[in-house]
Amino acid sequence: MVATMNNVMLFREMLIVGSTYWNMVYGADVGGVLKDGEGMANMRNIGENMAWLLKKLHTAEEEKQ
Repeated sequence: MVATMNNVMLFREMLIVGSTYWNMVYGADVGGVLKDGEGMANMRNIGENMAWLLKKLHTAEEEKQ
């Protein structure tokens, strides 16, 4: 299912930001996801990757002007 969703985005020429593992966290109660250390590390990693991509896109757009 995830591969299908990725393929749809790629067919539409969308950018997909990669990470180190599945981009999800688990928690049973409110705030429980904060106790999922591995999941939070994955979220931090994809956030950093998204920020890097956005900065590159912004810089490229500025250079075009």
